[in-house]
Amino acid sequence: MPSFSFGNSKIKFDIIGDLAIIKKDNNLNEEDYYTISNTIINLGYAKSVYLQTSSHSGLERTRSLKWLAGEQRTVTLHKENNYLLKVDIEKVFFTPRLNAEHLRIGKLVKPNEYVFNMFSGVGAFSIAIAVYAMPELIISSDINEYATKLTLENAHINKVSSLIEVIRSDSGFLSEGFSNIFDRILMPLPLLAKTYMPQAIKALKREGWIHAYDAYYGKSRRDAIRSAVHDYTYLMRKLNVSYYYLDGHVVGSIAPHRYRVVVDIFIKDKIKTF
Repeated sequence: MPSFSFGNSKIKFDIIGDLAIIKKDNNLNEEDYYTISNTIINLGYAKSVYLQTSSHSGLERTRSLKWLAGEQRTVTLHKENNYLLKVDIEKVFFTPRLNAEHLRIGKLVKPNEYVFNMFSGVGAFSIAIAVYAMPELIISSDINEYATKLTLENAHINKVSSLIEVIRSDSGFLSEGFSNIFDRILMPLPLLAKTYMPQAIKALKREGWIHAYDAYYGKSRRDAIRSAVHDYTYLMRKLNVSYYYLDGHVVGSIAPHRYRVVVDIFIKDKIKTF
């Protein structure tokens, strides 16, 4: 994440395509934000700068933004890991901080896998998998209509449309219609990963991977990982599911001492009939 000093504050901002997003800082006033935004443009980081005025919220995971400087638009083309993603920073969820995680998952998928990307947003995980692996099929679903439209566009832009089926739906309800189909399931929405775990397990084949993304507080990354592993181990036991492997790692920070953690679970036997 790019940053520079301004007075007593360290200004951090996300770059998505040619757009920059600054988060609110209580030490800054309105005039400061305009000065900072023009500095970002003059340094060549972006063509447009926005101030994030609210956190992502709701099932569609949107946020409020205030235009500060540059071109007044919210749509951009973002490049990561040798593929392109069309993103609307106001209408859909996307974070460039998951760049490395998109690549990691893309390279984990084995040939001919059936993959279910729940809560898929603009399809970043789906595109990474389609570009870096040779899956049989990726189901990419999201309740946000605009996100699903962008996923279709991104599949076309990257020439992987034949590998991705895009469905606009509540991923949890959609998964209830699947049974023993997928080799790998992605759950990149922290608010609902635990809630929809039974449906995900039902949709999984007898053996397969689930990658659950969640948010945890901790004094350190190790504390956050320990809490996540504890909770998901308990959840697997509660659901009467046997597994070969369950471990977690931090894929980013959300706020001070609050971490985005992924728990990788390889299920070996769905003892319970889902």
